[in-house]
Amino acid sequence: MSPDLESLLHDSAPEPSGDVPIEHIRRRAVRRRAVRLGTAGGGIVAVAAAAILIVTNSANVDLPIPDVVNRQPTPSAAEPTQDPEATPTESAEVPTGPQLAVDGSGVGTYPFGTQADDVIAGMVELFGPSDSDSGPEEFHRLAGDPPAGASANDFYRDPGDDWLGEHWEWRWHRLVCWDTLCLNLGGVANDQLALTGWQLQAANYDVAWQPGVELDPGSADVALADTGIRLGSSWADVQAAYPGVVAAGGEGNSLWVRQLPWEAISGQWRLSGHWDSRRPEFAPEDAQLILLSGGSGPELGCC
Repeated sequence: MSPDLESLLHDSAPEPSGDVPIEHIRRRAVRRRAVRLGTAGGGIVAVAAAAILIVTNSANVDLPIPDVVNRQPTPSAAEPTQDPEATPTESAEVPTGPQLAVDGSGVGTYPFGTQADDVIAGMVELFGPSDSDSGPEEFHRLAGDPPAGASANDFYRDPGDDWLGEHWEWRWHRLVCWDTLCLNLGGVANDQLALTGWQLQAANYDVAWQPGVELDPGSADVALADTGIRLGSSWADVQAAYPGVVAAGGEGNSLWVRQLPWEAISGQWRLSGHWDSRRPEFAPEDAQLILLSGGSGPELGCC
């Protein structure tokens, strides 16, 4: 530090006299306060304040003096630091359910027995216009005595004498489908139809049962309520979700699921693959569901 600057910082204030202008005294007092504060903070403020006073006195010009005495430090909140190499954290995805859940009581919020117009309107809101609609179809009672396993009280699609043809308990039937989801509607008259059942059938159902064929589950986002089982679910997943189900054989050594958790059309669901008569309740763990249903609808008779 130069002798002149040291003298400036340590000189004592003279007693005021009549010969000293009061403005000069005020400036000297401010200067001394600034010097004391600057000395405690490292001397930088003192030098700046002294420089200001020197310029002011030499030019005899009133310049505003910074209020270095009364200024309080501005508290600053600690800002979190971030590692520039860090990878941004991805927000956890919230699990969502299927667009439509079905079970043994109905379809979504529409229980069996819901009027046809209401349930169709609900499906149109979810999936858009239907892909197919059979319109009301009349079934018929057959004459004569039914063979074993057939019912004379059911109505049959063909009015002849085919007791093995499609049949069910209602005279009128309508089938409306959205991709792989189909709704069965039935009633005593063509203008009194209500929801009776539903079916989920793979888009390539006719070949999906064959080994090595990739199943096409379609685009309809539909799954079984509470378990999420859907077209394409494995036999292992089905057993885990519904421990009471068993594998069984069907026509042409087809592989079916029986002892279901609810009433289903024909009383069974279907798996890909072949039934093995040597192990009648066995199915490969990777066999996939290619047909599911709930409620009632027309079904084929059996021998």
